[in-house]
Amino acid sequence: MSLSIKKGDTVIMRSGKDKGVKGKVLLVQTSTDRLVVEGVNIKKRREKSRKQGQKGQVLEKPAPVARAAVSLFCEKCGKGVRFGVRGEGTKKIRICRGCEREI
Repeated sequence: MSLSIKKGDTVIMRSGKDKGVKGKVLLVQTSTDRLVVEGVNIKKRREKSRKQGQKGQVLEKPAPVARAAVSLFCEKCGKGVRFGVRGEGTKKIRICRGCEREI
């Protein structure tokens, strides 16, 4: 998973309740093959008050989604795309399979 999807990439949801939603990858969990994407799969967590007189609150936090449920988003194509790898010198860069543009 070294070249697949990285932190900071823009991805689009391919399935699930948030299908079609774009977001930025916040965290990649390589051991479980899951991602945390900004604005996707939001879960609510209730928190008790800690001090007397303070109110409890409901926190919203993105939960991990399966890596297979997302695909990289290409700005030029305007959709989720497959990607390929091109070697330039000693570096490998990811390219869009549709428009051959660097992702």
